[in-house]
Amino acid sequence: MTAINTKNWRGTYVARLTTNDRGTLDREWAEVTQRASKGSPVRVYGDLEAGWYEVREGYRTYHGELTPKVYYRVTELTVEKVTFEHMASGIDGPTPGELGEYGTDYCACGEDVSTFDADGFPRCDNHTVPTGADVAGLAVPA
Repeated sequence: MTAINTKNWRGTYVARLTTNDRGTLDREWAEVTQRASKGSPVRVYGDLEAGWYEVREGYRTYHGELTPKVYYRVTELTVEKVTFEHMASGIDGPTPGELGEYGTDYCACGEDVSTFDADGFPRCDNHTVPTGADVAGLAVPA
């Protein structure tokens, strides 16, 4: 079971991130599945679907300091903290844990990667798109 544990502060949230047709992020709020006891310092967000998640512990500011957003890559078995840049690069590709995911060594078809496309997604020899230099040497059909 994959879960994200947070502090039990007001304003804390866990949200699954997806992109919409405008290219901006949509958030689907996760539900707290467990509190250890009344007044417990921990909230558990469990049974999470595979995907990219954003977490903020507490309100936007705490004693005048900004509380940072933290990003996670969640698969069926693991929860891994990632940078915003890694999450933003991989969010439009396959779901974490699937073949062809951003930053992995396997193409979406399951073959070993031979190159990465311009966005950083893995590609095998059969799924590599020719670049401008490669296309220049090809004969144009009449």
